[in-house]
Amino acid sequence: MATHQCNFTERNLDMWVRETLDDWKAHADNIPQSGEAWALDRGGRASVPGLRIRLRLRKDTDGWSLHDPIVAFYLFKKVNGKLANRFLGDRKTTGVDEARTAVTGLIKQLQQGADPKVERRKAAEVQRLQSLSYRQALERYLTKA
Repeated sequence: MATHQCNFTERNLDMWVRETLDDWKAHADNIPQSGEAWALDRGGRASVPGLRIRLRLRKDTDGWSLHDPIVAFYLFKKVNGKLANRFLGDRKTTGVDEARTAVTGLIKQLQQGADPKVERRKAAEVQRLQSLSYRQALERYLTKA
């Protein structure tokens, strides 16, 4: 299925989700194997390259469930030679303007070499290592040596 392109507004996104779900409901064979569809932010003055929205169906015992799909914003863009694919927020809690602001800020951070995803992982690893007891640290050291 081709990726849909539109000017992201609240109304356009609601209409795209509704039309896609109606099409899948009427023609179940149109549902992609991955159970998801993407739309790109294109066309408007405020559009941001790299901002996408994903409509994803939940897996059911009989196949895909059209009830309560997951709709979320993503950054999907090449920055500094690397492909950045980051979750920005759920459509229920994040508006179009918030997603555009988040994408712009995230792209600036990535261009400066600061990746929040990597920094969170490093912080979690530091926290995990700091929570080790002396005995656990000694056992870990002895098993590696």
